[in-house]
Amino acid sequence: LGGGGDDSHICTYPLIETSNQAGCDDHKYPGVHVAHEALFWVTIVILVTFEVELFLLIYLLGPEKFFHQLIYVVDLFIVTLSLVLELLFRAASNQLNEVLPGILIIFRMWRFVRIGHGLVASTYEVQEHKTELAMEHIEELEERLKKSEEEVPERPEKLRRSE
Repeated sequence: LGGGGDDSHICTYPLIETSNQAGCDDHKYPGVHVAHEALFWVTIVILVTFEVELFLLIYLLGPEKFFHQLIYVVDLFIVTLSLVLELLFRAASNQLNEVLPGILIIFRMWRFVRIGHGLVASTYEVQEHKTELAMEHIEELEERLKKSEEEVPERPEKLRRSE
């Protein structure tokens, strides 16, 4: 789309001179660079928060329990690797920066898996507890009916305890 003229002031060594001006902007739009810097530090803060959370979990559960849970170990690996890679990207060469962000994104997807797993596990535990309370209540009511010599209806198959 070049409008003619001398574009030599746009690109400098080691960039290869082309008719495209994209990618040759050092600080033409400073807002983008400021946003990039801010988002980098937000990412670091989030990763450090996850790392602290995991180290607290190690402390609270104890290393033996923590490291026997594969999902916690993988989570620690992913968060630590993400933090290390993010800091390495900051200091790495441009060629390395072209390949590794994609890998980092894949690793970070693990956090979504963990969040999903946590939601499913906690929902299951709550429902399991409610079900157990309901079964205890049913058994208590059946005992009261038997004591008062009332007929106790047969439980549906789904409500029978497997013993």
